[in-house]
Amino acid sequence: MAPKRAVETIDLSKSVDRLDEVFRAVACLSRGGVAVLPTETGYAAAASALATPALDRLRQLAGLPDDDPLPIALRTAEELEDWIATDSRVGRRLARRAWPGPLTLTWEPGAWTAERLPQALTPEQRRRLRGGDGRWTFRSPGHSLPRDLIRWTSGPVVLACLTPDRARQLLESPPSAKTDPPPPRSCESPRGADLILDDGPRFGLQRVTEVTLSTTGWRITQPGTFSLEQLQRMAGIFVLFVCTGNTCRSPMAQALCRKLLAERLGCPPEELPQRGFVIASAGLAAHWQQPASEHAIDAMKRRNIHLEDHLSQPISLELVRQADWILTMTAAHAEALIDHLPELEPKVTLLDPQGCDVADPFGGDAHDYERVAANIESFIRQRLDDLLALHHNDDHPLPSA
Repeated sequence: MAPKRAVETIDLSKSVDRLDEVFRAVACLSRGGVAVLPTETGYAAAASALATPALDRLRQLAGLPDDDPLPIALRTAEELEDWIATDSRVGRRLARRAWPGPLTLTWEPGAWTAERLPQALTPEQRRRLRGGDGRWTFRSPGHSLPRDLIRWTSGPVVLACLTPDRARQLLESPPSAKTDPPPPRSCESPRGADLILDDGPRFGLQRVTEVTLSTTGWRITQPGTFSLEQLQRMAGIFVLFVCTGNTCRSPMAQALCRKLLAERLGCPPEELPQRGFVIASAGLAAHWQQPASEHAIDAMKRRNIHLEDHLSQPISLELVRQADWILTMTAAHAEALIDHLPELEPKVTLLDPQGCDVADPFGGDAHDYERVAANIESFIRQRLDDLLALHHNDDHPLPSA
């Protein structure tokens, strides 16, 4: 009978060079081992997707049923395209907006349309990674240590959450002595893991939220860090209005869009995120937290809209990348965005359906602001059908969520 593999436990708080410990974990996975790592929600077991025996041990360690898919760890949402093709807009939005972070996404058959898997995977390895009914599961951890492990490991990494009880059992068991050189690959740890990296107790944290996407919508299959309301907001269509200073035109457009869209849907503006819409505004040359101009506030008051609480924000890379539709006040605004990020072109549009600029009322009188507000309101009314069509073609939360 082969000797049991010694388990090495490393206290990261006493480590001189944290990267050395990351490479120790990388070496563990490359030898076909299983490493236990801290994450933002507790602890997880990691193994190379190319090491079939390690995947079996990881599944047992994490208590995953044989038919469940193994969670593939990704560094970014863009890496999802290396694995599957999907028509789920909500799935792509949740990945783009929640990753890296405590969210696991599972695609049921039909929610993904084609497999684009690393060529290094054998058919047997693909079968073990994929659920028995054809599901694929992915996550992108927010903790720096597993992210570094993914970065430096050659080949895909599987990262499965451990229950608090299982993690406590592993961490509180007396560690075995270190061995040098590394033991043979055929040896197995008496505790299921070969290496444990710990940066302090991580019990009692909120769990990873798990969302399953299907052909009919999406649902929460494990409640966790993200609430239903937060997920609905992240899954919704994000419309961004852009002007120069974010104190006149774009805040009026944001407020008018919220009001008119809510009226069309028959709900208060506050419920728009639950209905799948997030409306925001920003300025290309805006300062932080400046109030809306007085004339803009008055123009909105005449329409029973309160703009007194508006605070300006400058445009940011995060905002434009998260947005699904960017409506600019002028062609110059659109050109500035596209020149800086050419990939934005498909989702940047002038607010005026005829392609004309919305005049800047800054420095003008109340009549100038009223004229601009009336034009913006007219343009948004013309754009509502397009906005609702985007939502109509979306996948939605299932009632069970």
